[in-house]
Amino acid sequence: MTQENIKDIKISDFMTQEVKTITENETLKEAAKLMYEGNIGSVVISKKATSTGEGVTTKNIQNEIAPVGILTERDIARIVGFSSKFVADTNVTEVMSKQLKTVSPNAQLKDAIDLMNRENIRRLPVVDYKGNMVGQGCP
Repeated sequence: MTQENIKDIKISDFMTQEVKTITENETLKEAAKLMYEGNIGSVVISKKATSTGEGVTTKNIQNEIAPVGILTERDIARIVGFSSKFVADTNVTEVMSKQLKTVSPNAQLKDAIDLMNRENIRRLPVVDYKGNMVGQGCP
């Protein structure tokens, strides 16, 4: 696929809509378990869970979750490999990437790819104009 072919594709046409999230009060152990069970490489850390309460949620997320960070397998490997005090009960906010880069669902796929290349990131949460999570782009 060339840049000419992708210039008119919106990220909303390409994003994953069912994104695994975990609330900011959860632990690395819980996040790692969710990633293992879902066979995924990252979870988005949310400020607010669904209306059913706190904890892990998987659904089509619409206007309910504001992402505050992202935790990847690489983040967990880094903390295990470089910390002499690794504890599985460490809060996810201690390890997650806090400088979260996001994109609008109306953004062009090409722009999302450019942002990911420029920022050297592999996961890109998609948020609406209110800042609510609506998907994840992983071109």
